[in-house]
Amino acid sequence: MKALHGQRGASLMELITFILMTNISVVALMLVFTTIMNKVPATPTLSIANLLANQCMESYIGQRRLLGYSNSLLTCSNSPSLPANCTTLPGFNVAATIACNVTLPNDGSSISKTISVTVSGLAKTTMTALLASY
Repeated sequence: MKALHGQRGASLMELITFILMTNISVVALMLVFTTIMNKVPATPTLSIANLLANQCMESYIGQRRLLGYSNSLLTCSNSPSLPANCTTLPGFNVAATIACNVTLPNDGSSISKTISVTVSGLAKTTMTALLASY
């Protein structure tokens, strides 16, 4: 028999080490993936939250069109009353804020209102609109 001058292939110890390191890496990646997936809201739940926020925002904008800019439901408040057709669903909370902002010119004659509708609970989303006195 001829003696081999170089080593061919990997030893059993190297093969076991490679398999072990690969398994540890895969398990770590799976843990990271499942942690991220648990923190991300499901797409249908987020869609429902967006629809609820949109429904409430459309109610405020509709009231602005029907009743005018200075109607009683559009007064500046951190927690104004929600419009009657702004419904909530189990697992969701709907809240609104209306902030008054003095805009140009600086004489106070032009005031805008920023309406923010926030839906929280199973999924969280915020919708913001700017209403102006024109």
